[in-house]
Amino acid sequence: MSLSKHWSTRSIFATVLMVVTFGLSQVSAEATPAASVTKVASLAAAADSSCALLSAGTVKCWGYNDYGQLGLGDTNRVSTPTVVPGLSGVTALAMSYYSTCALLSAGTVKCWGANYYGQLGLGDTNSVLTPTVVPGLSGVTALAMGYGSTCALLSAGTVKCWGYNGYGQLGLGDTNSVSTPTVVPGLSGVTALAKGDERTCALLSAGTVKCWGNNSGGQLAVDSPYSSDNGYNVVSPRYVGALNMSGPTNLIDSAVDKHSAVISFAAPADVPSDRPISGYEYSLDWGQTWFDAGISSTATSFTVNGLVCYTSYHVSIRAVNSAGPGAMSEGYAYFDTLTCPASAPTISSVVASNGKVTLSITAPVQPNGNIYGYDYSINNGASWSSYNLFWDGSTITGLKNGVTYQVRVRAVNSAGAGAASDSVTAYPTNQRPPTPRISSVVAGNAQVLVNVAALTGPLVQSITQYQYSVNKSALWQSVTLQDGGFTITGLTNGAVQAINIRTRNDNGVSASSNTMSATPMTIASAPTIQSVTGTNGGLTLRFLAPSNNGGSRAKNYQYSLDWGSTWIDCSPALTVGPTMTIKGLVLGTQYPVSIRMVNSVGPGEISNWVYGTATLITVPSSPKVSNLSVGSTEATFSIEASSNGSPVTQYSYSFDNKNWTSPSIYGNQISVPNLSPSKSYTIYLRASNAKGNSPTTKMTIKTLK
Repeated sequence: MSLSKHWSTRSIFATVLMVVTFGLSQVSAEATPAASVTKVASLAAAADSSCALLSAGTVKCWGYNDYGQLGLGDTNRVSTPTVVPGLSGVTALAMSYYSTCALLSAGTVKCWGANYYGQLGLGDTNSVLTPTVVPGLSGVTALAMGYGSTCALLSAGTVKCWGYNGYGQLGLGDTNSVSTPTVVPGLSGVTALAKGDERTCALLSAGTVKCWGNNSGGQLAVDSPYSSDNGYNVVSPRYVGALNMSGPTNLIDSAVDKHSAVISFAAPADVPSDRPISGYEYSLDWGQTWFDAGISSTATSFTVNGLVCYTSYHVSIRAVNSAGPGAMSEGYAYFDTLTCPASAPTISSVVASNGKVTLSITAPVQPNGNIYGYDYSINNGASWSSYNLFWDGSTITGLKNGVTYQVRVRAVNSAGAGAASDSVTAYPTNQRPPTPRISSVVAGNAQVLVNVAALTGPLVQSITQYQYSVNKSALWQSVTLQDGGFTITGLTNGAVQAINIRTRNDNGVSASSNTMSATPMTIASAPTIQSVTGTNGGLTLRFLAPSNNGGSRAKNYQYSLDWGSTWIDCSPALTVGPTMTIKGLVLGTQYPVSIRMVNSVGPGEISNWVYGTATLITVPSSPKVSNLSVGSTEATFSIEASSNGSPVTQYSYSFDNKNWTSPSIYGNQISVPNLSPSKSYTIYLRASNAKGNSPTTKMTIKTLK
């Protein structure tokens, strides 16, 4: 018994439905009916939950409900069929894993349950516990669901899909998931849908089938089993050509040229009688892209034009009839187009010397095969010398010094000589190179940047090297110019460096350039604050200068009283230590203090931080006397006075409050000697600091006998 392919493709989807219905009838006849379910029109089940569509257009669901897939408004599991609230006029159900959708008689759709990929079509990924209208859907005639994704067949014969798209199962041309119903491009005349977890198929009115999604095991039976962009994922609907007719066979390539080839083949053996071949298409990328072969239905060969020379090609073909394309040919024609001459190389540099020039050559962008060597011309291409240069260039000899040559090169491959390079000027010479000139020098930290003036003239081409000398040294160091200059490193900061340069070529060295000097330097290292003393409305600091001034003397010092946010110059400028006075501060306020040295480069590293409090300085208080001891010729006692912001520098005594003696003090002990026995004395005492003398203290004593 034989069936036409037209009948069989239309019957695939219907047969599936028939088998399912028959199976349910058998089960219901042999098993106990589910409690309280009567007048069931159809069933849907997935992942431990089930729903029944009743003939009245309502729905009952039961089972696992952790994602709300039963539509009962909660996540409680139920073991008996329970009416889903808010549903009426339902004509079909679809379930997949933890999501459920219902097609209503009005052609609209409601969905509920898990929505982690947007498979409910609500524009987000929030799960819902009750049936919710899917926006943007009308005229729906059928639904199909797979893991995390949903598709709807519309009355116009088009399809919308949404949800998870990691395998391209939405058919939108990519693998990006979407949360709203989106039209599948390239689909029309669809009469039925079938869906798995990772793939989708559509039955077309012509009796053909298009499928898309994961094709890693050939499940889709489509052309293009592999894509360089998406692997085995077919992201757009493709014909299942084998359901229309088989592919052409016996592909043979001939008359292969640089940009074309002739492909002959045998026509498919099973062309449907009611759908004859109308033409052929070919692909150069394993079925990803198809082109019209431009031949009649009876032709058995065609020419592929527009090919790139020296390139491998795989050519596949398929026949086309009124139902669409057939299967891709199982075999293919494989060939390499012929080699073209290479594109133009580039002469990247020319070094001229005595009777010769040396070229550096950049290979062609399009070598079109193996490069055997390079031809060169010294007369701008009027004549050529063959195979005398290699890949990276070489030396052209036998030239006359002082003569200007226009040099060009061209690559040679199996197709012959390629395009010629642009010409460059070459000027062989037996003279020494020109003398360079230093345009400027810039000092840095232990280094000097030397800028070199650009040289002009034909002899510049002969320069092979630049050299420099420091401080008239006989030692010349080689250096490479970058951006018109070079940097000398390892110099001593603070030491003047006198710099000269010269050039070298194969004939010798040039005269020495002009001399320019520079003094490398950097910022100073950190000073060290040893102490801070409050003064009258200010602070006095004692500090150690930086151990390294960076090669430049101090121009000033700066101080900060706010943890480095603001730095203030000393005024007048302070260039040496060991003290610094800061004035104009708020009495009784404690300040954090740091200092830094400023040299010709700029501010240096900052010192340690210390605290100091601005105080009001006055003369000491009147001295206080204790531990008085009077002998026959001497009196001793302890003396003490408040410093009042400035240390007491001395204590003095007087017998007449006019003439004062400042004795040596041991600890705080004073001795008044050379007194007479048994005599009364009036003694005046005072203390002194930076502000002056204290008020006097008067005491009377009488010596012993």
